[in-house]
Order: sequence, then structure tokens, then C-alpha cells
Amino acid sequence: MSKPRPKHLFLHLIQPLSLVALVQFSGLTACKTTSAPSQLMHDVGDPAAHGSFDYLEMPNEEYSRTVRGPLLPEDHSLVTYVQGLADQFDHLLRMRYARQMAGVPRARVAVRKTPESGAFTADFRRVCYEVPVVITEGIPDLPENRLQAIEPAPGLLRPSQFISCKMIPVAPDRYSEFAEWYSKRFAPCGLAMRDGIGEGGRPGLVMTGPCKNEDFFPRKSRTGGIIVKAAPNRILVFSGLFRLLKSEDELAAVIAHELAHYYRAHVADVRQYEYCYKITPDNHGHRPKPDPEMDDLCEKLRPRINFPLEEATSRRLGVYTIEQEADEIAVELLAMAGIPPTAAADAWLALSADMTSEAPAPPALPMDECRRLRSNGWRDSQGQNVFVPVGDYYNAHHSWCYRIHNIDKEIAAHRFPEIPRAFPAADWQAIQRQL
Repeated sequence: MSKPRPKHLFLHLIQPLSLVALVQFSGLTACKTTSAPSQLMHDVGDPAAHGSFDYLEMPNEEYSRTVRGPLLPEDHSLVTYVQGLADQFDHLLRMRYARQMAGVPRARVAVRKTPESGAFTADFRRVCYEVPVVITEGIPDLPENRLQAIEPAPGLLRPSQFISCKMIPVAPDRYSEFAEWYSKRFAPCGLAMRDGIGEGGRPGLVMTGPCKNEDFFPRKSRTGGIIVKAAPNRILVFSGLFRLLKSEDELAAVIAHELAHYYRAHVADVRQYEYCYKITPDNHGHRPKPDPEMDDLCEKLRPRINFPLEEATSRRLGVYTIEQEADEIAVELLAMAGIPPTAAADAWLALSADMTSEAPAPPALPMDECRRLRSNGWRDSQGQNVFVPVGDYYNAHHSWCYRIHNIDKEIAAHRFPEIPRAFPAADWQAIQRQL
């Protein structure tokens, strides 16, 4: 399912002292592959999202209020241990990709005490960047012609409940950086620097692109802020993972997966994902490209009724999601750290046994068959490559076997060289005893 760039982005009209929320369709959107494919491939050469404005540092007190269940103290040995794993990956990326990682806050890890297994990045938070933007030049700059803030978002503009956001001022010397970031993330809408339009004749920002043609914009002079979804620098790990996983390498794979979600700011911007492509038996070390030949099937995904699952499987329909990218980046992070990237597939095998009580719905493969095929190098009894069905097209995770198969294809494509481990391995049994 492809998410095309919209002809224009609808924006929130923000009333003084309040924000009007946008109600978006939470499922799959209309699917086309006619837009230009993203240049951001799943490799750690481009580990971060569009820029530092995609992220939010969240204080401990604020984050703890969003988590259900008890958290281990920050100074607990398990918390410091998992934080150390995350910091090692973070250090490797910053050493190798200083420019791309500049301005990305360090990820902070919390551990929830629970017998359940899992890990999650924090959900998005709305941030209001206080930055003056001229909407329509020539309109008298009167109070009734100003907007407190606007929020660019694809979808329909529907007034809803009032929302709040974290206010963050943008210094004038960062206006140009802000405009460049905004224009990348919200293309084709954009911002541009222009002399003489700011307060007191100073340089300022002006709205560009089709967004400025919204019906109410020609009657508005300027806005005082831009509201965006930002990715908090928080990762939550369930302590049940220590019981379930068989090695530190497997835990490192889980942490690398969540770090990939965070660094790519998946919770803030998913427009470059959820597009359709054709699954091939070849191994590729880059993100698959949208395939226009799959557009007809993509269109049928949105209604969620009468979707031709058998046809999608027979035509090898793939849907690229944030989960697939996080898996692929995790594999590359593991290899960079000198950890066998196969640990990611091993971790998912362990998690599948813990989280799945029933056989997956066809066409997803049962895990017993999945293990057998993997042990045979994903070949059948005649030595031919097997096709592993996606499974659930409406779940970003698809199916356990598809994920594991895709990870192994990613490893085969990259042919990662063996390198010394970047940090010493811990005594896993000693770590488990700390529970």
C-alpha cells in the first residue's frame, strides 16, 4: 500500500488560546505508487529522520506518567545495563555519522517490571514550535488576521477536541534550518527565508507551496507557531524479556529494533511507508521500490472488506512498513557492533513462541513450518527457494515468519563481514538473576 504525497496538506486552523485537533483515519489510506519513491533507504548511512526538530527530549517525570505499571528505579542494575546497550549503539552511530545524528537526543530506556515480554518506543507528542511565519503577504497584520499556530497533516480537516502541545521557541538564527527541515518533512508544502518580512524588518519565514492556497489562508497574514508530531526519546522494555530471551545478543537485537523506530522518528511521520511493492526471491540491501503494477491491489486494501487475499499472495504483494524498516536497520546496527545479525531472527523466534498462543491465520506460515524452512536455508525438498507469505496486510508487523525470512534475506544481501565485538559481552545468566 503506497501513501502518495497529497496534492496539498490540510492544515489546522488554530484559534487563540486553543488548538483544534485533526481526526485522521487510523487505518490504511488510499494506495498509489505514482509518487517518486523516497531516497531514504534502510541503511545506517542515513540513520535519522529529517532533522533535530523531529525529536523531543521527555523528562523522566513526564514519561513515567504515560506508562502503566511499575517502572524499575533508574539506578536499578537492569535499567543501567539496558541503557548501556542502547548507549553503545548510539555511540557507534554518532562516531560514524556525526552530521546525520547531530541534534538527535540520546535515547533513554526505562524497564517496566512485568512477566510480559515486549519493548516499545514512546508515542508521539505534539510540539508547538514558536516561529513567526508569513502566510499571505499584503494582508493587514491585524489581530483578526493572525493565527496562533497551524498544524500540517495529511487527511481531512475536522474540528475535534481541544489539544495542547509543548511550546518550544525557535531562535532566529535557526529559522533557515527550521525552514529546510519543514520543507523536507512536509513537501510539497514548505517554508522559505525572506529578507524584510520579520518583526522590525528582519529576515523571516514565508509559507510556500500549495498549502498557502487553503481557502482560509488568503485572508490571514501570519501565524506564530507550527505544530508537529515529534518522537520522544523514550524506549520501554518489559522485564519479561530477560526471562524469555536466551542471550544478550537477542536482547541487543530488540533494543536495536526500538532504536531504529526512534532514530527514524516513526511515530512522528509515516508518510514514506505503507506502500506496495512486489516480493521477489532476490536479496536486496536496500528498501524495495514501489511497484505501479500493484496499484490495483493497493486500492483494495483500504476498504478492509472483500480484500482478495489469495490474489495478493499469488501476485507476491508486499507492503513496506515501519516495522520492516526497523527490522532491517536493527540487523545493520547489530553487524556494526560486531554482534551476529542472526540474533534478530533468533529473538523474533523466541518472541513468537511467547506471544502467539494460536496458529497464525492463513496464508501466514505456522511457526513449526517456519523453523523447519529456516533450518533448511528457506528451501523446499527440491532445493528451490520458498515464498513466505506476508500474512496480515493490515498489521505493520505482518507475520512472525515473514519478518524472520525477511531478516535472513537482509543478512544475505549485505554479506556482513565478521568484526570484533564493539563492547564486551555480559554474563547473561548473571543478568537474568538480577530479576
